[in-house]
Amino acid sequence: MKKSILAITVLGVLVIPTLLQAQVMGNVIYNESNLYRMQRSAASATATIRSNTEMEFSVKSLMNVKAESYLAILGMRQHGESAAAADSLMNARYSKFREAAIAMGIPPEDIYLDMISLVPLFDMEVEKKLFSKTYNEVPAGFELQKNIHIGYKDAEILDKLLSAAAAQEIYDLVKVEYFAGNPQENMVAIRKLAIDYLLKKFADFKRLGVDLDTVYRVIAENSAVTYPLDRYLSYQAHSSGHDAYLKVEDGVKLMKRPVTRYYNKLDYQDFDIIINPEFVEPGLQYSYEIKIKFMLRPPEIHQPKPEQRILLITPDGDFRPLP
Repeated sequence: MKKSILAITVLGVLVIPTLLQAQVMGNVIYNESNLYRMQRSAASATATIRSNTEMEFSVKSLMNVKAESYLAILGMRQHGESAAAADSLMNARYSKFREAAIAMGIPPEDIYLDMISLVPLFDMEVEKKLFSKTYNEVPAGFELQKNIHIGYKDAEILDKLLSAAAAQEIYDLVKVEYFAGNPQENMVAIRKLAIDYLLKKFADFKRLGVDLDTVYRVIAENSAVTYPLDRYLSYQAHSSGHDAYLKVEDGVKLMKRPVTRYYNKLDYQDFDIIINPEFVEPGLQYSYEIKIKFMLRPPEIHQPKPEQRILLITPDGDFRPLP
C-alpha cells in the first residue's frame, strides 16, 4: 500500500499531494544489505487504536535544507629525521597550499592548522654475531600529523582546493561538515506544520464521531538533524559468469571489485509532511515527530430505573399498594 504524503516547496506557495512510485531500479539492488528498504512496508500508521479506551496519533515532518557554508578537513603527514626537520618540511607544503587557497578567494581567517600528533619512529637494526643475529629497535625519525580546516561557502570550490592540496602531496580529505544558517528557525517551521496537520486530523476524526475532547492526554515529541556524512552507503555491483562451471581447485583468480558509494537521503515514505522534497546537492535533513495519546471516555449505557412501589401490609397479612 502506497502512502500519500504532503510535499511542500518553500520557494513558492505550492502544496502537492503525491504518491511515491519507483520507476527505475539501479545497481544498488546488488547490495543485499539494502534490500530491507525495498521489502519494508510503504505505509506507517498515524492513528492507532491501542485499546477500547486509548487512541494514539502521530505526525512526522521532514525539511530538506541546502547548506549555506562548509568546512573541509584535510589531513597532512610528514616524516623527518628530527622533529624540527619534519615541522619545517610540513610548513613549506602548508604555506604553498594556503597561498593557493587565498588566491581562490578563501579568507585567511577561514583557514586553520590543527596540530594532531608528533610521534617518534623506530626501525630494526640487525646485529650479526658468530652463530646468531640480534634485532635491535633504534630511533628512525619522527612522524608529524596536522589537519587543515578550510571554511568556504561555494560548494564548487572544493574541487579546486583538492587540486591545490594534491600539488603539495596532501591527499587525505578527512571529511566535510555542512552548516545551515539558522537551525532553530528550520525546526520551528517543521514543528508548526506538524502541529497544524495534527489539529486538522483531530477535526476529521471528530466528524467521524470520535470524541477526542478528553482531559487526560499524553504528548511526546522528537526532533533530529541528519547530515550528509551519515547518509552515504556503499555497494559492489558485479555479476560473475564462472560460478556455474568452475571449481575452486581450477585456480580461479578473481579481480578486485570496485566499491561504489552514494548519498541516500531519508526515505520519504516514513513522513507525512515533506518540505523541499526535490534537491540535487546533498544537504541537511531536519525531522520532527509528535505523538499524542487520548484516553477515550467509555460509552455511557442508559439503563431503565426500577419502578418503585410502596406496599401496605394489612392486619390479615395481605400486601396492598398504597395510592
